Amino acid sequence: MHNCVGNKTKSGVNHFDKIYNKKVFNETKFKIIKTLHEGDMDFRKISMIKNALFDSGELIDNHLVPMHVWKQVLKEYCPNGELDAVEQMILQEVTTGDNINLMKFMDLLDLFTFLPIMKFRDRNDSSNLFMVMSSNTQTGATLPDKDTGGALMKQLDLLWITMQEKYQNINHAYRYFDVNFNGRVTFAEFQKGLDNLRIKY
Repeated sequence: MHNCVGNKTKSGVNHFDKIYNKKVFNETKFKIIKTLHEGDMDFRKISMIKNALFDSGELIDNHLVPMHVWKQVLKEYCPNGELDAVEQMILQEVTTGDNINLMKFMDLLDLFTFLPIMKFRDRNDSSNLFMVMSSNTQTGATLPDKDTGGALMKQLDLLWITMQEKYQNINHAYRYFDVNFNGRVTFAEFQKGLDNLRIKY
């Protein structure tokens, strides 16, 4: 068993209280955590980096490694630069002299793993959804170069506004028109849905 296994696996409420308080949880740490979440960083990859650092043959006092070891490990586990956006901020937080303090790095990893960060996603913003709705011709929302106006455009605007007011996302609106739940909306189903919404074409 590795002589640093205790350092590599520490956890608990008391530990979290020590790393998540006003004295130590600064703006830089929050920015690191937020950036990692927004980039969909896999916590398992960071855990692998941590373990590789601890298992380094150049470990000093059970918690320090030289800077060149950090560079080697990042090159091996993040060949595509997954940590480029936050590396300098991480080094700012975990560097002790000329070495990387692995205890501080673990604190960042624990914050990333356990601190809840709300991520706002547009459930309708899916390239797969657009491909299905456009017969595999569009991967995103498209707009005409200019508003052509006219009665049809006004009716379509009314339909869109009504759908937004009535339903939270496009899935619920689609189910409203798909009366027999067969995954397709026929012209008759569409017309009946418009009648129920009191939209006349």
